[in-house]
Amino acid sequence: MLNDVQSLIEARQIAYQFPGETTSLFSGIDIFLNTEKYALVGRNGIGKSWLASILAQQIRPTEGSVKHFCRVGYLSQGLTPFSGNVADMLGLTKIMSANERVLAGVGDEADFDAMEGNWDWQFQTESLLAEGELNPGVLNQPVNSLSGGEQTRIRLLALKRQSAGFMILDEPNNHLDRQGRFWLGQWLSAFDGGVLLVTHDTQLLQHVSVVYELSGLGLSRSIGGWKTWLESKEQLRLGIQREVDQTQKSLKQALRDKQKDHEKSSKRQSQGKQRRKNANQAKILLDHALGRSEATLSRIAKQNEERLQHSSSLATEARTKLEIIDPLSIAVATPQTATSPLLYLQDVILPFGSGTPISLTINNGDRLAITGKNGSGKSTLLKVMTGSRVPKQGICRITPSHSLMDQHFSFLDKNQSALHNFQLQSPGWTKDRYRTQLAQLRIRGEEALKPVGYLSGGEQLKVALACLFCGPYAPALLLLDEPDNHLDIESRELLQKALHDYTGAMVLISHDDKFIENIGNMQELIL
Repeated sequence: MLNDVQSLIEARQIAYQFPGETTSLFSGIDIFLNTEKYALVGRNGIGKSWLASILAQQIRPTEGSVKHFCRVGYLSQGLTPFSGNVADMLGLTKIMSANERVLAGVGDEADFDAMEGNWDWQFQTESLLAEGELNPGVLNQPVNSLSGGEQTRIRLLALKRQSAGFMILDEPNNHLDRQGRFWLGQWLSAFDGGVLLVTHDTQLLQHVSVVYELSGLGLSRSIGGWKTWLESKEQLRLGIQREVDQTQKSLKQALRDKQKDHEKSSKRQSQGKQRRKNANQAKILLDHALGRSEATLSRIAKQNEERLQHSSSLATEARTKLEIIDPLSIAVATPQTATSPLLYLQDVILPFGSGTPISLTINNGDRLAITGKNGSGKSTLLKVMTGSRVPKQGICRITPSHSLMDQHFSFLDKNQSALHNFQLQSPGWTKDRYRTQLAQLRIRGEEALKPVGYLSGGEQLKVALACLFCGPYAPALLLLDEPDNHLDIESRELLQKALHDYTGAMVLISHDDKFIENIGNMQELIL
């Protein structure tokens, strides 16, 4: 797969296998990246971050090679601790110190060499920080003292200042609020180099022209942007669904043919025994005829069994492929009956964040989205609502029939199994019924008995949704603190659909406007 445009990154036959494992995380990967904007998507745990690290030459592949033809910048998913200040991260400390000595009249030759081509460093730095919507005063602040959103912006600006011609960004929006996500999309569109985004943010994905998807079927490529990828994925799903239907039809036909031949065989054997009993032919001739008949029936039975096994294998393979790409859906239970108001706040002032008094009432069926910048007190407000934080002043009352779900699914006991959590959080059923519900969410067999902490983020979401929505009843009021953060696209859509179908009252914190819009019927409180 060669491009007409000169590649900035070439990766050939990439494979990665963890030490001690017998199978590869992925293999046979070819990618050629130029100045376009690319996305890499896929389910959590499929290996996207590992592939991104390999493409950035942060780790070596088990097999294959990666070549860079420009400076490649890399932003990892987590915020790695940095001991210096912002000037250190931007590579300005040496220039600033030299400039200070030169202006004081004590600069030496090395200082003048450092200032060569950098006499306008102050103007260039102010322009760079303005590009990141940051105040120049941030230069002397320790990086670790900044908010997650500010750190992300500084790290991205540092990559640009290092003259990166291509940037590989792993979940760059994780720590950004609504305004930060909007800024990131605009900033990436203005960047004149190539970009590979590892992201699940559908708004950010609107800015890409090529989508790569890493799945159990390998690496697929879709040209034309996000909407084109969605259409091609749906066509692929429909094609595999037809394959499943056809293989199921063939399997049923093979079973019918086997049964039909078995009935014919039984009838022939019965007729043969009857003729043998009544015939006057020599016993040796009858035995020979019987032997030929049994050989024929044995051959037919063997052919039927081979055909049945082949049809069964094809049907299983088709179902496995469909499960890889087919989205899940769940039936949401009816909320518990509770007396309104379910939540009542009067003149509440938060212990952290906004100092403005908050008054609100949530009745049955109400939906409220809480938005605002990082640090405005959104999460603190939810904690005040549940009683885990005490407000500076004001009254807060909440119905006993409520549940709080954050992005870490903290209400689950991570040391206990999915089955145990489901039984504990939503009691009232038999063990078999709980297991059946988990199986419908593809948490089957031993997976249902593993400690939840051993499961991937997507699997933990399924357990959380089972506990909240798939038991005998759902809570009357649901409080959600950025539940869509860190989720892959399929998991996000599953959560979105569940919340859309949920008929109880809801208070939701999210920075994703599209996620809020798709849930539907949300009022908004801006902190």
